[in-house]
Amino acid sequence: MDTTRSGRLLIRSAALAVAAILAGVSLARGGFASTETFLPAIGRIPGQNGAQFYTTIWATNLTSVRQTFTFQFLKVGQANLSPLSFDDALDPGQTKVYENVVETKLGLTDALGAARVLSSGEIFVAERIYNQEPGDDLGNTEGLFFAGVPKSFSISLGQSASIQGIDQGGSDNFRYNFALVETGGGSPTVNVQIFDGSGAMLGQRAFILQPYEQIQPGVGEVVSGIKTINARITATVTGGTGSVLIAGAQVANESQDSSGFEMTFRDSLLGGGGGGSGLTSVTHDASLSGSGTGSSPLGIANGQVVRSLNGLHDNLALAAGPNVTITPNGSTLTIASSGGGGGLTLPYSGSTSGGAKAFTVSNGGSETAIEGDGAGGVGVVGKSASRIGVFGSSGSSGYGLALPAGIWGDSGSGVGIAGTSDSQVGIYGHSNGSIGIQGVSATNVGVYGEGDSFGVQGITHGQSGQSGVAGVWGDSLDFTGVYGTSANDVGVRGWSANEDGVMGISYNTGSSWGGYFNSLAVTGTKSFVEPHPTDPTKEIRYVCLEGRESGTYFRGSSKIVNGFAVIAVPKDFRMVSSPNGLTVVTTPQGSLAVLACVRKGLDEIVVQGSADVEFDYVVNGVRKAFSDFQPVSENRDFVPSGPDDKRLTAGLPAESLRRLKATGILNDDGSINLETAHRLGWDQRERWKQAEAVKSH
Repeated sequence: MDTTRSGRLLIRSAALAVAAILAGVSLARGGFASTETFLPAIGRIPGQNGAQFYTTIWATNLTSVRQTFTFQFLKVGQANLSPLSFDDALDPGQTKVYENVVETKLGLTDALGAARVLSSGEIFVAERIYNQEPGDDLGNTEGLFFAGVPKSFSISLGQSASIQGIDQGGSDNFRYNFALVETGGGSPTVNVQIFDGSGAMLGQRAFILQPYEQIQPGVGEVVSGIKTINARITATVTGGTGSVLIAGAQVANESQDSSGFEMTFRDSLLGGGGGGSGLTSVTHDASLSGSGTGSSPLGIANGQVVRSLNGLHDNLALAAGPNVTITPNGSTLTIASSGGGGGLTLPYSGSTSGGAKAFTVSNGGSETAIEGDGAGGVGVVGKSASRIGVFGSSGSSGYGLALPAGIWGDSGSGVGIAGTSDSQVGIYGHSNGSIGIQGVSATNVGVYGEGDSFGVQGITHGQSGQSGVAGVWGDSLDFTGVYGTSANDVGVRGWSANEDGVMGISYNTGSSWGGYFNSLAVTGTKSFVEPHPTDPTKEIRYVCLEGRESGTYFRGSSKIVNGFAVIAVPKDFRMVSSPNGLTVVTTPQGSLAVLACVRKGLDEIVVQGSADVEFDYVVNGVRKAFSDFQPVSENRDFVPSGPDDKRLTAGLPAESLRRLKATGILNDDGSINLETAHRLGWDQRERWKQAEAVKSH
C-alpha cells in the first residue's frame, strides 16, 4: 500500500505504513527539557524487500547534577501499565546516543508505538526514525528527527488542540495520518473533528484511549471517503480521565515525502502559568523578590533600596531650605538648622514616669494654645511612641490647634494634616461643637493619618443637622480629601447618629473615586442611589448581590455553529480571575437545544450543542487575589473600644443586636458587657485605655 525510498520498499501492512511514516516525521521544531517526556511514535520493524526501520534516541542532561531516567515503550493499540523499559543515568552536561533503541535496549524486532521517558530532573530527549536498505551505511539512510514533548503540554478534560495540513484524496495527491497518545494513565474520550479551510466541519468521530495507549488512525477513519485539501483536525477531550497528545503526518503519494505537524500548545505553558511548565522561575540573589512569573512577579526585596518617598520615585533630590543644612556622612544623613533661632524649639531631657507630660503649653484663656504655620513645610508635627502624636481640644470659641476645630491644617501645596503613631492614633480630633479634624490642601492630601490603631479618628458632638458638623473633614482640589492607613485596625472611621458616617465625593468621576478602599466591610447594605424619575420626595436604591466568595463574571450571547461555539474570555477578566473555580451557565434562545460546556479556562470557553442555536451565557469566576477568602473569621469589627462605646451598635439591624447580646458582647439593655470585655482582654487594649483617658481629660 505505502512505499518509501521512491517506491522501492514496501511496508508489510497498512497499519505499519501509517506508523512508520508518522514516526519518520519531524513533529517538533524545538525541544523542551522535562521530567516526563513523550515521543509520539517510535519503532523497529522490517519492511519488504529487505528494508529495515530503526529508531535512534538522544538524551542530554543540561543540569549541574546527575540525573537518572527510565525509558518506557508504549506499544500501539493496547494499554501500557507495565511496559517494557530500561534505566540509565546522565552526568551533568552529558549526552548519550542509543542506536536502534527498540531492538538493542528492549529486544524487540517487530514493534511500533510511542515512548515515555521519566527522569529525576529535567533532561532533553529527541529521536530520529529512518529506513535503511540492506548494505547501506548510515550516511545513505532516509529519516527525520523530532524532539520529545513534555507531558504537561497534553490536553485534558475540556481542553482542545489542533493540527494542520490535512490533505487526503484531493487533487494534490496526498494522504494523511495522525497519532493519539494517552499520557496521564487514564481513559479519556477524545472527539476528533475535521474542518475544511473555511472552517466548516466535514465530520467527527470519538476515540476512547486506554491508559498510556497509542493509536494511529488515518483521516479516512474519521470521515469515510474524505477528499479535501488544506483541512485541519481539532481534538477535544470530552470525557473520562487522563490526558492526550496528538500529532499528524502529511505524505505525498508519488514521492513518499512526508511532513509533520505538531499540535497547538496553550499560551499559559510558555508564560509561567499554573500548568507546571514553561517559565516557572528566574534565578536571582536576595536583592530581588518573586519568581518572575505572572502570579509572582519580580520585585526589589525589602531592605535593598528606597523605592518611593512620599509618592515620589526614580531619581530623587533632597533639597535644603532656608537656614537648613543637609550633610551626608557615610550611611548617615544629617539635617540641621544652620541659621540663628527658629520658629519654636522646646527641648526636654528627663523622664516622664507615671504618664507625665514632657511639656505643656497653655495660654490660660480662650485663644490658641499652639498654632503652627508652615509656608512650605509642616505647621505642627507630633510624634508619640505609644499614645497621641498631637492632641487638640477646644472647650469654647478658641482654638485647640486652630479655628473651632480640634485640629485644623491648611497647606497651599502639601498635606493639610499628617500624623503618625507607632502603636495607637495617628491623628485624633475632638470637638464639642463643629469639626473634630479638618484638613485643607490645594493640591495634595487634606488629612493623612497613619497608626497601628486608628489612622484618623475624629469625633464631634455638634447638633444634628448643624451645617459643617463632621468628625473628620478633608478638602482637596487635586488629590485625596482624607487619607488614612493603619497597620492593625482602622484607617479612617466615621460615625454619625443622624447623617453619613463618612462621605466621599469626587467631581472627576471618570478617573478618580469618591471613596477608595483596599477592602470594604459593612454591617448594613451596599447600594447605588439614583433620583426617582417622577417623584421628587423619593430616590431609588439598588442593593449589591452578596456571596461567600470574591466573585467575578462576564456575560454575553453567542451561537452554536456546526455543533460548537468558542467564547473568548475578555483580557481584563483573565487578569483578575483565578483559573480555578470557573462556572458557566448557558441558555438556548429561539428553540429547544441541549448545551454543554466541554472546556472552560481563562483562554476560552468551548460550548457544544445538539443544535445550531443562539444562546446567552454567564461565566462566573473568583478574584485571583482573594481565591482563598474565608467567610468566617476572627471578630475584629464587633469589639468595643471602651466601656461606653456607642459607635459599636450604631446603625446595626435588630438581628445583629440580638446576636451581640446572645454572645455576651452586649448586655440585655444594649450596654457593653464589661465581664466579657475583661474575660477576653479587650479592656487591656490601648484603644480601651485611650477611650477612658479621653473621657477623663
